[in-house]
Amino acid sequence: MTRVLGLIVLLVTSAAGYLYWTGSLGGDVVYGALNKYAIVQSRDAPELTLVDMRDDAIAGVLVLPVQPDQLLVSKGVDRIIFTNKAAKTVSIYDLALQSVEAEIDLPFAPDAMVLAPDGYSLALAGAEAQSVAVVSLVDQVLLGVVGEIPDPDTMTFSDSSEYVFVSDSIEGELTVIDAISVSKLDPVALSVGGTGEAAQLSAMTRTPNGLYGMVVDRESDRMSLLEFRRWAETTTIPLGRGPSRPFGTADGQYMLVANTGDESISVISTENFNVVATLPGVSSVTGISTGYFELLAFVVSDSENRAVLIDLDTMETAGEVVFSGTPGVPVSDANGTKIYVSIGDRNELVVYDAFNRKILKTLSNVGHHPTTVALAQSNNYCH
Repeated sequence: MTRVLGLIVLLVTSAAGYLYWTGSLGGDVVYGALNKYAIVQSRDAPELTLVDMRDDAIAGVLVLPVQPDQLLVSKGVDRIIFTNKAAKTVSIYDLALQSVEAEIDLPFAPDAMVLAPDGYSLALAGAEAQSVAVVSLVDQVLLGVVGEIPDPDTMTFSDSSEYVFVSDSIEGELTVIDAISVSKLDPVALSVGGTGEAAQLSAMTRTPNGLYGMVVDRESDRMSLLEFRRWAETTTIPLGRGPSRPFGTADGQYMLVANTGDESISVISTENFNVVATLPGVSSVTGISTGYFELLAFVVSDSENRAVLIDLDTMETAGEVVFSGTPGVPVSDANGTKIYVSIGDRNELVVYDAFNRKILKTLSNVGHHPTTVALAQSNNYCH
């Protein structure tokens, strides 16, 4: 069921005593195009902070009707998307009107969501329900639900947005969902996984050309390479101990995997899918972003409060960035010139200059325990 909500102009006083306006047409605040902003989610307040990326200044705060649990931005439909587990809903927010345009009821509490590459559809996973739902962001409706999927939050869309792949650690295969008919297709067999336990296989990462997919098995310390033209696994690649999911450069030249067991980074060339370098890394990696013409990798650790820099030209570590508190997942702007990282325990947002390799700016009072930073257009390519 979709509930279209009316426009409201409301002055809100938060627990901290701040005054925020949620506007509407004719309201006090008029925002520009969605792709101008870095959107920062607060963990402890139902709000989103807008940071204008042109001058990296706070442009305003959007007060939401519910606390968002996950946050995405769809360039395809030009909308902000967020879930609420308690209400079992996914909401579609229109920045131009500064209101929730539609709220879609789900048959389960959503634990994760992924956006199709075209931005027109969305897949949501419910761990307890062992189900995946597909939502049309164009029609703003629930298209259907597929059940009996163990560990369903390890999801990825195909490059064409036609299929959803879910890593099945128990069976050692990829469950394939037709995102149009919302039905299961024949699975893709893997030589990794099959341990009988969930959470060993990572979500699949696509190459930007859509020809290959990669799934990491944390149990065997190997990565499975899939060729979509053959719809089959072609080989497996040895990695370091305890590997996490692959992250790719936007140009598709390299894949990077953080090995948490030995705190190393495996750099894999997509020319021949060999490991070309294994470099010192960090523990507890939240994410890897790339920039500076894809020659710089920015590897963030939330346990060490720092990022390690990797020069992908020389294949050497190139220094580090020390944060004032606990960093979140890094995200690059569309040109790869700047990288944004939230510092949750200090209510800060760090803006890192990838060209000059220095912190450009640190913004204070960015929400209440800021977590996810979402952009409509990003240089990041992780799935």
